[in-house]
Amino acid sequence: MQHRASGLHRIIGSVTALGARPPGPPHPYRTDLAGPGAQVRLLDTEAPAMEAELTALHEHWRTGNENA
Repeated sequence: MQHRASGLHRIIGSVTALGARPPGPPHPYRTDLAGPGAQVRLLDTEAPAMEAELTALHEHWRTGNENA
């Protein structure tokens, strides 16, 4: 799949953990939820870079491994 963004187009992506507080240092755009959980939302013009960052964050939250 090819993603393209130009001009005024923006892409939003998020990773959400529900029912548990994710491990590790806080992400600059992390929002802790009222109950156990957190969400990181990103806004960008480049989908591949944002997808890579969110995928790495998801793996870190899932495994607790910073190098995931």
